[in-house]
Amino acid sequence: MSKIMVIPKDRNMIEPLLDISDAFLIGVEGLSINLPVYFKIEEIIEIVEYLNNKNKEVFISLNKNIKNSDLPIFEEIMIKLNNLNIKGVFYYDVAVINLWKKNTLNYDLVWAQEHFVTNYDTCNYYKNLGVNYGLLSSEITLEEIIEIIKNTDMKLIMPAFGYLPMFASFRHLVNNYLDFFDKEKKINNYYMEKEGKKYPVIDEYNGTIVYSGNIINGLSEIVKLKEVGLDYILLSSVQIEEAKFLKVVAMFNEVNIDNKDILDSQIYEMFDNIDKGFLYKETVYKVKKSE
Repeated sequence: MSKIMVIPKDRNMIEPLLDISDAFLIGVEGLSINLPVYFKIEEIIEIVEYLNNKNKEVFISLNKNIKNSDLPIFEEIMIKLNNLNIKGVFYYDVAVINLWKKNTLNYDLVWAQEHFVTNYDTCNYYKNLGVNYGLLSSEITLEEIIEIIKNTDMKLIMPAFGYLPMFASFRHLVNNYLDFFDKEKKINNYYMEKEGKKYPVIDEYNGTIVYSGNIINGLSEIVKLKEVGLDYILLSSVQIEEAKFLKVVAMFNEVNIDNKDILDSQIYEMFDNIDKGFLYKETVYKVKKSE
């Protein structure tokens, strides 16, 4: 049975998600990216205890690309998390694996290099290293996802709803531009327009993140993926209105073979920038001939 994992917009959003979610993904201030909110370790301890009491699974994101200067705080936080009842830690930088092994930590790791989790051979490689979970790439087809599920023992998490991170940089690309031209900084959320699409851009303390212009919606596909054994369905509230997000999570709980088309169309009615991402679109790389 596939579980629903959610990324809440803020701490207040956790309670209304309790009845329609199985697991929560929480970010750590200074050590996570691509999330709508980040918490201090003291807050995380409180949140984990609260969710434990509600019989919910908790995953912690440590998915920042690590600099040498970050290593001591990463190790310190990873050790502190070992004292909590969490299910696993999302990581991007493979240094996390070494820190995890070095300190013999009890929780599982989640291979969360968004664009790289594309095949079962590499999933099996990391599984042999002790990594039990993988966050599937959002740039592979439904057919490829099914193939991976059938050929690995790694527990897999699929991003099934929300804006998808396309690009991340340590540099403050927007704020540097505003500083150079002496422009006023009002917020850290911006939009980049290209070919009629608006791409959310967030410039925060860890750098700049650019998201997809459309929201991916994999609701109708979830029915098939549940049948083949998908472990977790990941739903993100980044840049999504709370009321709409709660409604979408409820739909993912209710979806079945009989109502999938109706619920899918309702999501399209709620948003004007929904699509299926790469679920039915193969990624093709074309190389120009030498001139």
